[in-house]
Amino acid sequence: MIRRPANRRPSIVLAVVAAAWVAAGCSPVSPTPATLAPSPGPAQSTPSAAPSVGPPPTPATSWTVIAGGGADVYHYKPATIVVPATQPITIEFLDGDTLDHTWTVFGADGTTVLANLTVAKSGARASGTFTFPVPGTYEFWCTLPGHRGFGETGTLVVVP
Repeated sequence: MIRRPANRRPSIVLAVVAAAWVAAGCSPVSPTPATLAPSPGPAQSTPSAAPSVGPPPTPATSWTVIAGGGADVYHYKPATIVVPATQPITIEFLDGDTLDHTWTVFGADGTTVLANLTVAKSGARASGTFTFPVPGTYEFWCTLPGHRGFGETGTLVVVP
């Protein structure tokens, strides 16, 4: 019977793993950004909870905003709303999950409330008509405890 020293076994395993790695065409060097293939981008038919990158929304006087829904309940869809200044804007606010939510627009100081709607529980709706006289970019967020911290925020852009 031939006995092999026990300390040779790890080096044999390492050699087999290295050979498999080389055979698979792997390299310890990462490709440079110039050699990476461009991303095909998101599929057009699949909605995503994450905000999409693209041209900004066009100004509109009527918006439907959904709070929550899906795996991430702390978001608004859409997260950016563009409205014309000095015109009445109708917001239809829907609850997309089982939590309560608010849609509250704040002035530039972050404390003055310019608009507010509240929904409670799945399927609830609230609507309101608001006028934003001063062009600018304003934040909206859910005022319920913890929701803003979890990312339930958005942007209202008022254009001339």
